[in-house]
Amino acid sequence: MDKFLKKPDPNDSPLRKLVHFCFRNVFGLGAIFVLVLSSWIFYYTTTPKVYQIKSLLQFNTSSQSNLFNYEKLMLGDTRAVNLDEKSRLYTSRGNILELIKKLKLNFYINNKMLNMDNAKYFDDIEFSSNFESAGDQGLAIKVEFKKNSYDVLDTSENILLSNAEYNKNENLGFGNLLISRKIKPSFENQIITLNIFEPERLVALVTQMIIVQTYTTRFIFGGSLLEVNTLNTDPGLGINILNTLNDIYVKRSIEENSEQADASLQFLQERTNEVKDLLSESQKKLNAFQEENSLFEPGKDGMELLVKIRELDARIYDLSIEEVEIISKYSEESIIFKNFNNKKNILVNERDALVNQISLLPRKQQDFINFTREVEINSKILEGLINRSLEFSIIRASTLSDVRIVDKAYKGSIVSPTLFGSMIVFIGIGIFTCLSYILIRMRLSDKFKLPFEAEQVSYENPLLGVIPNFDTLGISKEKVEDGTGKEAIRSLITNIKMLEKNQVIMVTGPLKGVGKSFISNILTNELNAIGSKIVILDCDFRQGDQHKNFKTNKIKLDEFVNAHNNIEKYKIKDGLYFIPRPHQSSAYALGVFESQGFAEMMSDLKSRFDYVIIDTPPVLPVSDSLSISKLSDISLVVVRHDETRPRELKECLALFNLSGISSTFLVYNGYKKPLGYYGYDYYAYRYYSDSYDYVSKD
Repeated sequence: MDKFLKKPDPNDSPLRKLVHFCFRNVFGLGAIFVLVLSSWIFYYTTTPKVYQIKSLLQFNTSSQSNLFNYEKLMLGDTRAVNLDEKSRLYTSRGNILELIKKLKLNFYINNKMLNMDNAKYFDDIEFSSNFESAGDQGLAIKVEFKKNSYDVLDTSENILLSNAEYNKNENLGFGNLLISRKIKPSFENQIITLNIFEPERLVALVTQMIIVQTYTTRFIFGGSLLEVNTLNTDPGLGINILNTLNDIYVKRSIEENSEQADASLQFLQERTNEVKDLLSESQKKLNAFQEENSLFEPGKDGMELLVKIRELDARIYDLSIEEVEIISKYSEESIIFKNFNNKKNILVNERDALVNQISLLPRKQQDFINFTREVEINSKILEGLINRSLEFSIIRASTLSDVRIVDKAYKGSIVSPTLFGSMIVFIGIGIFTCLSYILIRMRLSDKFKLPFEAEQVSYENPLLGVIPNFDTLGISKEKVEDGTGKEAIRSLITNIKMLEKNQVIMVTGPLKGVGKSFISNILTNELNAIGSKIVILDCDFRQGDQHKNFKTNKIKLDEFVNAHNNIEKYKIKDGLYFIPRPHQSSAYALGVFESQGFAEMMSDLKSRFDYVIIDTPPVLPVSDSLSISKLSDISLVVVRHDETRPRELKECLALFNLSGISSTFLVYNGYKKPLGYYGYDYYAYRYYSDSYDYVSKD
C-alpha cells in the first residue's frame, strides 16, 4: 500500500485547513473585498471633509499687565496671570453670544450653518421674535427666492407670505423677517429650508466647537501662548468664526485694560498726593534741623554712612520695582525667584547693619542722616509714581491690549475622513467581515470540498480513488467513455487490485445519496471488462435499486439466501452475475446477514468468482453493513463531494473501529473543481487540467 498510496500529512494544521478553505471561497472573499473597497471609496469621496482651523494668540504679561500688577503689589496682591482663566474668558458666554449675533450663526440653510461670506441667496438677513414658542428646535420655514421678491412657506409648503419684497421688513405673524439683496449682482433663486434659532440656545453648541489649548513652561507664566482651533466642514466658515472671536476678545481686552488703566491712574494719583505730603513733611523737618543747627557738620563718619545707606536705599527701591515683574513671571519655586529674594535680603541686611551703626552716632548726626534719608526716599518714590502715571496715561490713550494675534485663523489638515485612517478602519471591517463569512460558511457548509479533506479525517483509512463528477465532464453515468472519467475508474481498480486481500469488496457510505450503488456498478463493469469473473449482490434490503441498473426484478427472500445454489439463474453476461435484493424483506436483513447460511453463501461465492462485490445500505442509519463487513476482505466507504460532512465520515469510521473491522478505505465520489478555487490540490489538477486529458484519437 505505501508504495502506491500517498497518506495524508499528519502535520496538517488547522491554519492550513483555514487557508484551503479561503482558497475554496476565493470568489466570496473577493466579492467582500470589492464591496469593502467600493464602500471605502464611496465613503472617502462623498463624506464631507472635516478641516481643522487654527489660530495662535500670545499674552504679554511682562509690560502693560505688569504695570497693573504694580498696584496689586502695593496692595499686597502678588498673584500671577492665570492662563486657564484667560482661555475660559476667551469662550465666555458674552463673547460667544456676540459671535453668534455678529456672524448670524443662529441661521441654518438646508440644515447647514449660515456662512455670510458665502451667502448665495442674499446679502443679509434679520429676524426678530421672542422665540418663546419655538423651543430648542427653533423656527423652521421655507423660502422660495425669485428675482424681485420671495415667498415664505411652512414646512408643508403652505404659503405664509407671498411676493415679499427684498430689503423690507416683512411681518410673518410670528416674527419680522428682513432679507437684503443689494451688493451682489446675481443670486441663486430656488427653494431653501431656513431654520432660525434663538442665539442664547446656541451658546453651548458654539462653545463646544471652540477648543482652546494653553502652552506654558513649568515655572514661567509670562509670554504664554493660546492655540485656538475648531473643526468644520466649511473651512471658510471656521476661519471666519475664529477671526471674529479673536477680534471680539482683543476688543474686550482693550476695554478691560483701559478700565484697569483708569483704576491704576486713580490709585497712583491718590498715592502721589500721599507721598507729596510725606515729602513736604520730611523737608520741613530737615529745614528745621538745619536752621537750629546752622553750624553743624555731620563729620566724616556720618557722611560715609549717609552715602552708603543712600546707595542701599536706591538699590532696594529699584529691586522693589523689579520685584513686580519677577512675581508676575515666575513662581515662588523657581530658581530665578529664589535668587532674586536672596539678593534683596542681602541688601536689606546690609541696610539694617548700617542703621545699627547710625544708631551709635551722636544724636544730632542720627537726626541729620534720618531726615536726609526721608527726603531722598520720598523724592524717589514720588518720581517713580509720576513716571508710572505718565505710562498709564499713555496706555489709556493708546488703548493697547495684552493679547497679540500671532497667527490669524488658517485652514489646517483634514481631520476626517483621512486617507490612511479611513483605509485602516475599512481594512479592519473587511477582515472582520471575511472572518465572519469564513466562520459562517464553515459552520453552515461543513461538507467535503476537496479529496484531501476526506484524507485528513482519518490517517488510517487511505483514499483509494477519486471519481470525478461525470456531469461536469460531459459524460453520462450510463456510458463512461474514454477520457478523464475512465482513467479515474481505472486508477481505482488498479489500487484495489494491488491490495493483498481484495476478493470480497463491500461498498457502503455514511448516509444515502453518496453514490455507493454507482461505485459498485462501475467496479463490477470495469472488473468484468478486464476479464474477471464478477458477482454483485444488492444487500440493501430497504432501498437498493441495483436491479434497475441490470434491468432485472427483485426476488424472494428464500431465493436470495439460496441464490449461490442456482447462480446461473442470475447471469447477466459472460463473467458477470447479479443477485438482486429480496422484495419486502427489510425486517429480516440483520438476521440474514448474521446467519450461518449467509456466511456459507459468501464462502461459496468466493470459491467460484474472482471478485464478490456487495452493495450495502449506509452505515449510520442501520447496522447491516457492519455485519456484512466481517465477511468482506475490504470495505470501501464512499463519500460524496459537497454532500458528505466530516463528522458523518468520522462517525462511520468510528463504528467500523468499534466493531474491530480493518481494511477500510475511502472513495471520493462526484468530485468537481470548486468554483473560484485557485489553490486546489493534486486531484483538481489531475482531473481538471488539460495536461491529463489524454484521450485516444482512434
